[in-house]
Amino acid sequence: MVEPLLAIGKVLEHRTDLLPYPTLVPTAHLHPNVGQQRGTTTNGLFTALDDAGARAVTRAVTGPGRGVVQLRSLGGAVNDVASDATAYPHRHQDTLIVASTFPPQGGAALDAAWRAAGARADGAYVNFESRPGPAAFARIYPGETGARVRRLWQRYDPDGVFRSALLTGQSSRSDQGNRRDSGDRAGQAGGSRQASRAGRAGRTGQPHRRRR
Repeated sequence: MVEPLLAIGKVLEHRTDLLPYPTLVPTAHLHPNVGQQRGTTTNGLFTALDDAGARAVTRAVTGPGRGVVQLRSLGGAVNDVASDATAYPHRHQDTLIVASTFPPQGGAALDAAWRAAGARADGAYVNFESRPGPAAFARIYPGETGARVRRLWQRYDPDGVFRSALLTGQSSRSDQGNRRDSGDRAGQAGGSRQASRAGRAGRTGQPHRRRR
């Protein structure tokens, strides 16, 4: 399985190890695995990843921020579609780079790691951006595409029920409603607990006289 890869070009280093999976992914983590991790992610689309761009991406991985970077190839059938045919206008780029940080690092570390590479990006993809807001909107839906997206949002969601944070920088009303509902339930629960404590306090005092 490895031999065809060795024939692609000049081999600078070659090492093959047969290891059990727990050795590759240790079960003893610094932070316990509790399912979905609270990572912070951003991304950029690149028209041509030249040497300077490659160095910027390398610094994102090796610099103080120590971001986790994914490179995904674009082009082909994706770029056959006209740029104004859909809400995804990025039809000339050939590389998507996703950068993430994980606790205890957060957004500040990601910004520091991604700054040089992000300055070279030519657009972004909506599904790899965990901090939506107007600035992200401008990268994801640039120019006339953004204007069309705004018109469609206003047409089909005039009351802002599902208004994306990409447009406003704020949570949607449905999210706010969910938080209010949670607060109401918490308040009701608190009221029930207070009533229960009051009931118990009443029972510990003088007994009520039974009506004849």
